[in-house]
Amino acid sequence: MKKFIAGLIIGALLTGSISFAASNLTAVKSAFATSINGKTVKQDVVTINGEYYSSLKQLAGNLGIKYKVDTKGKKLILGEAPAVNTNSRNNPAPVGKTQTLTSQAYTADITVKEIVRGDKVKNLITKTEIKDLKLEAGYEYLFAKVKFHIKNTDENRAIFVFNASFLLVSEKGSTYESIKSSELPAETLNSALFKGQSAEGWVIFKVKTDDKKPLITYGGYDGAGSLWFKGF
Repeated sequence: MKKFIAGLIIGALLTGSISFAASNLTAVKSAFATSINGKTVKQDVVTINGEYYSSLKQLAGNLGIKYKVDTKGKKLILGEAPAVNTNSRNNPAPVGKTQTLTSQAYTADITVKEIVRGDKVKNLITKTEIKDLKLEAGYEYLFAKVKFHIKNTDENRAIFVFNASFLLVSEKGSTYESIKSSELPAETLNSALFKGQSAEGWVIFKVKTDDKKPLITYGGYDGAGSLWFKGF
């Protein structure tokens, strides 16, 4: 029966019905309308022995997912395989590399685009007008420019991204305390993003001057694994 299905459906959709005497099968074009997530869509359907059949390609289009025929591998491919991050705490992503976070609530691409620390942040501090932020002895600022893009989420959901969403972890594995939001300038990353939207801005940390290889981490929420980035 499997060998006949593709031709069976094509023939039925073209002629309204088609029969195969050898297999005693009859495909009849259905007059039923198709509704997907409450919305009526154009979807050609036939019935065969009381079961409903339709075009996978057309269905994929109505569901908004990709459809591909792999003739060499003899596969019909629906959708995309989830992104697999090869980076971890022991193998953090270098500056400029994008990682994808997939949680129960959303999917996002995150990139640490630039790291500035020590004396090099003086001009940035002037531009961002940090007034009340004071450094303890043995500490300096670390600025990370982050791009955050929401690939997928519920269209009515806003994902909030801000400085405290990210943590700085020392080379020895200790987590630095986040800077209070009331002390941060307006230019730091602070956005509510809907599906398809992006934001880019500075994330600011205090880091020990002798900590040369700190790591930046994001995630671990909603069942997602944390993403790890080099902070140097």
